[in-house]
Amino acid sequence: MGLYINYLLIMALLNISTILGHNVCPSSQCGNVSVHYPFNLEHETPSASIKCTYFNLICNKTSGTTIFHLPPAGHFYVQKINYTQQYIQLYDPRNCLTKRLFDLSLPVPSPFKTNYENYTLYVCPPDLAMGSILCLSNSTNITVVASGSFKDDNKCEPTHYRLLPVHEDNAFSLTWDSNGCANCDDHDSGGWGAKIIGKIVTVALTLPGLIIMSLSCCSLFCFHLLRLMRGRNVVEAEAAEVHLPSSTTGLDESKIVGCTELVIVSEGEQGCKSKMCSICLEAYSEKEKVSVISKCGHCFHANCVHQWLGKNATCPVCRTSLL
Repeated sequence: MGLYINYLLIMALLNISTILGHNVCPSSQCGNVSVHYPFNLEHETPSASIKCTYFNLICNKTSGTTIFHLPPAGHFYVQKINYTQQYIQLYDPRNCLTKRLFDLSLPVPSPFKTNYENYTLYVCPPDLAMGSILCLSNSTNITVVASGSFKDDNKCEPTHYRLLPVHEDNAFSLTWDSNGCANCDDHDSGGWGAKIIGKIVTVALTLPGLIIMSLSCCSLFCFHLLRLMRGRNVVEAEAAEVHLPSSTTGLDESKIVGCTELVIVSEGEQGCKSKMCSICLEAYSEKEKVSVISKCGHCFHANCVHQWLGKNATCPVCRTSLL
């Protein structure tokens, strides 16, 4: 019975691990960026059984930064990836994002999308009290980028007009639209929530069985332990009964007769060392028959010494053993 319950317990645990681990895409960590489907770290090849399309990221383990290559612009650093809203936020490690975005050209079609806006580059005098792009400026002119209208009160000259991804704080975002992967628990697919709910329901249904089986195993163990303890107590009690001496160590009638003899007080005065029975503390009368213990010579009333020796195997006076 116990082995059967243990078997059920092991099978249930394996079932839960299979349910929770089924079709889960591999995930990894690079710095503070969690990487999983639809991204994958370079040189970490997913299992051949998971036939999903991945976008490779590069992990610089020395600096703990995650890098995403977007040709022809080159490498961008990953600031964060939001798998729920499906966007990746990138920034330029050299703090010249505007210049880098001029070189960015997403292929058509592309799995990634971004919001574009018209930007204009202006060359302005160095005393302009506005934010400038340091990496595109020099000592004689500064470069200012602006979207929408720009009041040219400082004789700024426009130099470039481009449709660029919306960006701020040296970062921009790319979104992706994925239908998920059939062999992967895609956080981006519409069925992901249903799969999670299904797993929760399965675990909720399996967990009570695990608890019952665990309690059954504990009960069987405790019952077996109690049986062992009771058996040991019985053995110890029997051993105590065998080894402990009996509280009744008296002599039988034949031995009492054999170790005592009757004498008359007047005749056997020399053999009787006392004129009074040490058991009942009454004096002997003249010519009264008393019992003398042959081994030590003490004498007593016959009835008194017979009762005494029936319960004790020693002389009442000197405790000499009569066995």
